[in-house]
Amino acid sequence: MLNQNSCSKRQPGRPRAQIDDKELLRLYVDKRLSVRDVAERLGVSHQTVARRLSEADIPAKRWRLPGEN
Repeated sequence: MLNQNSCSKRQPGRPRAQIDDKELLRLYVDKRLSVRDVAERLGVSHQTVARRLSEADIPAKRWRLPGEN
């Protein structure tokens, strides 16, 4: 059985990336860049961009294949 005193507290994750939300929306919505392209321009991971868009209730783009309407 674990002793309560021997358990260490969970360390917090990495600090939240500083992203200008207006720039994020400008690139993704106005310029119509992909999540990966936005991430590259902002210097963060594509997962960070996708998470921030989700938090802002911005729906993900559905990229259509050639021939789809």
